[in-house]
Amino acid sequence: TLFSRVLESLASWGYIAMPMRADRVTGCPDADNGWAVGGNWNSWDNGFILHTSDGGDTWNTQYTSPTYMFDAISFVDANNGWAVGADDVDQDVIMHTSDGGITWINQSSGLTAFLSDVHFVNASSGWATTRFDVIKTIDGGNSWAFETLPGLSGDQLKAVYFLNANKGWVVGEEARILHIQNGGGIPTGIVEQAVQSVIEVYPNPTSGRFVLELQNTEMEKIDITILNILGQEVRAIGERSLVTGKNIIEIDMLTYPSGLYNLLVRNKQGVISKKIIVE
Repeated sequence: TLFSRVLESLASWGYIAMPMRADRVTGCPDADNGWAVGGNWNSWDNGFILHTSDGGDTWNTQYTSPTYMFDAISFVDANNGWAVGADDVDQDVIMHTSDGGITWINQSSGLTAFLSDVHFVNASSGWATTRFDVIKTIDGGNSWAFETLPGLSGDQLKAVYFLNANKGWVVGEEARILHIQNGGGIPTGIVEQAVQSVIEVYPNPTSGRFVLELQNTEMEKIDITILNILGQEVRAIGERSLVTGKNIIEIDMLTYPSGLYNLLVRNKQGVISKKIIVE
C-alpha cells in the first residue's frame, strides 16, 4: 500500500508538507498514487481533493470547490474514485472521476445529508454512510438506494468498509460494529431491487422528451425533481400519485441545455436517482 514503507520501522515516520490540511487519506490504490480530502468544518465549504503520484512525498491540489466539504474518498484503481461529503446547504455530495482525478462529475443522490464515508470494491459496487443510514450503488454511482441494515438504528455512522461485494462492516457510535453479509442484504435491500426492476427511463439518451415508467405494488405518492451536473435543482416536477401496476409519466426537457442530469424520485422508502442524458 501507499504507506507500507513507513510500517517497516516506526522511526521512519516523518512530516510531509501538504498544500492544505487534509482530514482523511484513504484513496490509495497502489504504492505511488494516493488521494486526500478535506475542507472547512465550520461552514461546510472550501472543499478540496489532493493527489500524490510519488508515494506521498509531494501532494498537489487536484480539485477545489467553494461550496463543498469532503470527508472521505475511495479509489479502486489509479483511474476510478469517489469523494463524498456535503455542501454548504446540507445536501449530500458525491463526486466521481474515471481518469485519475483530472475531471470530476457530480453523482449526488439528492439526499439532505452529510456523507461521512465511502468505500468501493470495484468500479460498480460501493457504499456510503450518512449520519444514520447506508446507501449503496451497483452501477458505479449512477444511482443510489438505501440499504435496510438493522442493528445501528439511531446511531451516528462513522465508517464503512467492504472486503468484496458481499462482505463488509459499518461502524457507528457507542463502539457498535455491524457485520454485513450478502452485500447488505440482511434483509434483502428492498429499495435496491426497486432501482433495478421498478423504475425505467426511456429513451435515454433523449432529445428532450422521455418517459418515466414505474411498476408499483401499492398505491403511493412520489415526488420528482431534476438536478444538473452540479447538483443544482433545475426543475421541480412535483408530487404524483401512483396506482398499483404500471405508471407512465412523460417529462419534457426540450428547452433545457444538452448535458447530464440527475432524475430524483422520492417515496416513503427514500430516494432513487437515475442519470439522464439530454442531447
